[in-house]
Amino acid sequence: MEKQVVSVKLDINLYWKLKSEVGTGKISRFVENLIARELNTQEQKLAQEYQEAAKDKSRWKEVKEWEQAQMVDWNKQDDGENN
Repeated sequence: MEKQVVSVKLDINLYWKLKSEVGTGKISRFVENLIARELNTQEQKLAQEYQEAAKDKSRWKEVKEWEQAQMVDWNKQDDGENN
């Protein structure tokens, strides 16, 4: 797997704690795992929120109303009313 170097500034106390607990030479892997886990959690949360939103019939009604309003606006522009 190809890797990309990323420079991150940390509070000096946090750095020394990280170095003592994770160990020299293991910080990159530790940080990479934390980032991957956090991004995965966020993706799962977003997917769940989309699924919940899809079940909300009142939202679908509102979406349909917005779509119809936009179509009316486009039709007015095509007819030259907004020029």
